[in-house]
Amino acid sequence: FGEEISCEHGLFEESEVFEEPQEVAEEMKILQQKDFYLQAAKARQDAENLAVKLLATRAFTAVEMRKKLNGKKFPSHVIEAVITDFQSRGLINDSLYAESYSRSRWSSASWGPRRIKQGW
Repeated sequence: FGEEISCEHGLFEESEVFEEPQEVAEEMKILQQKDFYLQAAKARQDAENLAVKLLATRAFTAVEMRKKLNGKKFPSHVIEAVITDFQSRGLINDSLYAESYSRSRWSSASWGPRRIKQGW
């Protein structure tokens, strides 16, 4: 400490040239946390975008959506957050899905009430 270091720009105190290890460690930790949150936000956005695209084609149950998102290797906490959010907004509704499915099968000539009950 207090040693002078010479370089092409003149003389510097050692403390002016090198940051303290603790300060560097804290700065690195902050940068890593920011990177983690940015990656998590991107994963959430990507999962939401995929879920919207899937829902644009047909209705999905929460289980089906979970399988689709798991298949794309999204983290489980992201998947659960997206599904919970979509359920709260009515975009994923298992009860409505079951009712719609039953009605469509009921109106189909090949499925009667007994077959529908057996399928559940």
